Amino acid sequence: MLLKNWRSQLLVSLQFFLAAVMVITISVEAFPVISLFVSGGGILLWGWAIFTMKLSRISMRPEVSTNAQLLTRGPFRLIRHPMYAGLALFLLGGVFAPFLWWRLVIWLLLCAVLLGKSRIEESLLLAQFPEYGEYQRRTKRFVPFLF
Repeated sequence: MLLKNWRSQLLVSLQFFLAAVMVITISVEAFPVISLFVSGGGILLWGWAIFTMKLSRISMRPEVSTNAQLLTRGPFRLIRHPMYAGLALFLLGGVFAPFLWWRLVIWLLLCAVLLGKSRIEESLLLAQFPEYGEYQRRTKRFVPFLF
């Protein structure tokens, strides 16, 4: 089982590492007002997704549990991965606190990790829920109407 899930373990580890680097290098004093709105929007989206999903069902790993339910309400009616999008939005605000090119690179790497996790999760959701394909066709992955 460990070999089977090595990609998931690696992606989760990278997600934590990259997010931690972002958070510990942010200067609260240098946080521009627009960053507060961007990060605040990320926190609200993330919180809405957790409230909709219920805290007891959340897992950091992209594997789908056998008792999972397909959610298409709340933020899930707009995008398929609101928790990943909320995290990315929250940390995007930190890219500019103050702006450093390497922090932007870290954020882009984090987005690539979240995309990788979402791909694993979606392949498993397709296998478990036949209706997931239709849900994919009508909703975007991270940004409503765009991506």
